[in-house]
Amino acid sequence: MRLITSAALLALFGFAAVASSQPAEIPVEEVFEPDEGPDAPPQFLLKTKFLESENTYPPIIYNTQSTNLEITLQNEEDSEAIVQVAGGALFEIGNDTAIENITAVRVGPLAVAPHTTQTVGYNFVLDREPKDYFLRVGLLIEYEGQLVQYLGYNSTITVQDPPLSYFDPQMIFLYIILSGIFGVGGYFVYNNYVKSYLTPKKTSGKKRAKSATPVTPSNTTAETTGTDTKGYDESWIPEHHLRSKSPKPKMTKKTKKNTK
Repeated sequence: MRLITSAALLALFGFAAVASSQPAEIPVEEVFEPDEGPDAPPQFLLKTKFLESENTYPPIIYNTQSTNLEITLQNEEDSEAIVQVAGGALFEIGNDTAIENITAVRVGPLAVAPHTTQTVGYNFVLDREPKDYFLRVGLLIEYEGQLVQYLGYNSTITVQDPPLSYFDPQMIFLYIILSGIFGVGGYFVYNNYVKSYLTPKKTSGKKRAKSATPVTPSNTTAETTGTDTKGYDESWIPEHHLRSKSPKPKMTKKTKKNTK
């Protein structure tokens, strides 16, 4: 068996068929009905399953999300078949030119024994305008030294934007960013505009009265004039005047007791 490089296999993989101008009514799973005779191509049966849209036709593909396929190959020949590459192409409905070649991926060599079945996993991501498109997905199979391309899906798909999910990591990150912005903005508005209206203003000119101890007039006079309690300063008055003014002690008369 000859060896074929990955680059050569990917270069050989392509879709030359023309896209149908009308959407198919049902998915095309049995993509090849071989002619009888010695020149008939190998009898392989391919079926494709869209794992996220199994029971929907046309299958729904969400933008920016991985679309996972299972391509099943049934080998009806008496010789071994080897699956090498999986890939596809996207078309506008009614247009024979591919608008996007879906990434071809080397999935082999995967040997499929005679009269047995093997399943190949394949996934891709689209980011297109939401509407219907025509999709071709297939396998590049090596059989008896020759490479043959077989289609596993050849029909319509519907591309849609993904539904919003509140628990999506991107949405959660967006919530955190928005919460931070609104939090900072709210604090700024409150601190600069709202707080001044809510805080009661202090009345100016009214001071709390200080407690004062009562002061007698005599104490006050003595402190301010530097005099004693008499009301005047005696230091400059001559001493003999002070003596004359000093009160004389009162004399009490003694009475004689009568003795008998």
